[in-house]
Amino acid sequence: MNEFWKGNSKEGNKEVQGYLYRIWEDAYILWSMTNGVPNMIPVKPETLRPAVDIKDEHGVELYKGDIIFVTDLTMREFFGDNLPQGIPYRRKYEIIWQDMSWKIKYADDTDEYSELFSNIVHDFPLNNVILEKVGSVYK
Repeated sequence: MNEFWKGNSKEGNKEVQGYLYRIWEDAYILWSMTNGVPNMIPVKPETLRPAVDIKDEHGVELYKGDIIFVTDLTMREFFGDNLPQGIPYRRKYEIIWQDMSWKIKYADDTDEYSELFSNIVHDFPLNNVILEKVGSVYK
């Protein structure tokens, strides 16, 4: 697993990423050193999330709680323009940690499948897909 973490700063709720440092209940993100002294910012512990160790199509590091679009290239190649009515190639998911591995959970509440798929969890797709980060549940 990647050692990078992301969290929201206590002051201003700004999203920051770097190495995690914890002392008691307090959490800090460290991002560099100046003259041997770590540069760190206090973060809200409830917003801490580890990196997935996968990047999206634009090179953006993905983290737990990120909202991503997953474009299924297999379906697009197989069906072409003849995809059954209403089944999209591209769906929105939230990245979660479950059963000791990264998973995705359906996160699009704007389409007709949202109620049907809302509790379905999939293994994290790595083959023949395009991943694109579009948000985070922590913002």
